[in-house]
Amino acid sequence: MEKIDFKNSISEMQDNFNFSIRNFQSFSFGDVDRCKQILKAAILNVDKTIVDFSWLPEYDEIAHWLSNTNGKGLFLAGSVGRGKTTMIHHAIPLLFYHFQRKVVKCTHANHLDEHLREYESKLLISLDELGTESTVNNFGNKYEPVNKLFDMAESKSKILFVSTNLDSETIKLRYGIRTLDRITRLCRIVRFKGESLRK
Repeated sequence: MEKIDFKNSISEMQDNFNFSIRNFQSFSFGDVDRCKQILKAAILNVDKTIVDFSWLPEYDEIAHWLSNTNGKGLFLAGSVGRGKTTMIHHAIPLLFYHFQRKVVKCTHANHLDEHLREYESKLLISLDELGTESTVNNFGNKYEPVNKLFDMAESKSKILFVSTNLDSETIKLRYGIRTLDRITRLCRIVRFKGESLRK
């Protein structure tokens, strides 16, 4: 088979036509056992209200993801009071800053539209409580900022960290099958099940 070198053409297209290549960055925090240790340590360091720590089955999935993100973000969905916000707002940002020197600032979904423009320059984007935001009315044109976020993430190779209490059917009804498909493509989905841990 003929070896084809596209390097020059790609470079010219990038310089002249705003051409971009999809290349999702992967991260690793060590093997799975180490990732379990650092995840537990991060949770305990960012949530001092925990009196009796319990390792949840969901944490196993997150530890596996931490061992090799494979260019995917995290999408935490499911029951309330299971620690999704603690993970998205605090533990994941701490791990990325401490071990990778990457800043992850979390935005509540209510403020998503205000931050869309600044996300264009960020690699790592964290969104808490997807589904609580309002539809935006921009001079009569209504749109869901979440759809814009996932479009941007796919086209610009962004890594997303998202939490929600919505199930896949509700996500499909609100945002459409296209966004649901992009969630699957861009994120490792971890479902949080069980009763609230809040006391």
